[in-house]
Amino acid sequence: MSDFFDGVTEAKLKATETGFPQFQIGDNVASIDNVVQKVSKQGNPMLEITFKSDRGAEVRYYITEGEYKLVNLKKLYVGFGIPLSSRDYAEWLGKRGIVNCKKETYNEHVYPAVSYFKPLSNGSAGGVGGYGGKVASGDMPKRNGGAGPYSGEDDDDGRDDFEDDIPF
Repeated sequence: MSDFFDGVTEAKLKATETGFPQFQIGDNVASIDNVVQKVSKQGNPMLEITFKSDRGAEVRYYITEGEYKLVNLKKLYVGFGIPLSSRDYAEWLGKRGIVNCKKETYNEHVYPAVSYFKPLSNGSAGGVGGYGGKVASGDMPKRNGGAGPYSGEDDDDGRDDFEDDIPF
């Protein structure tokens, strides 16, 4: 039987990082790592989306049935370049975008919580046509010559290219 401390040295302990990678407060480039349909504590259908950064940090986000379901789902679709018609979670895996985290406190511990999403810009790691990861440039609505949904420019009628026109 080997001893618990076999291979443990002072040098190895000093070189070992403490904790685990976490999403930072602010913008984090990430991929969708997992999507699971669950039931909330109140018994409502919900999605649990796990995002993973390039450093291996993970953060989860929940979209539940209720008042903000469509708004939150639309933010996810736009931020990660998911076609608005997509219902297949497997197609979402690996899509890249930016997860903005805010500081949350629970039981006197501070941790990052998902605040909002935004697409990767041109020149960002994995960016294609102004959107993240595996997205073809024709998959997202464009405004005024392809400026994109976050350009701040509207069509002549003052509406964006989304059918539901829910502001967020």
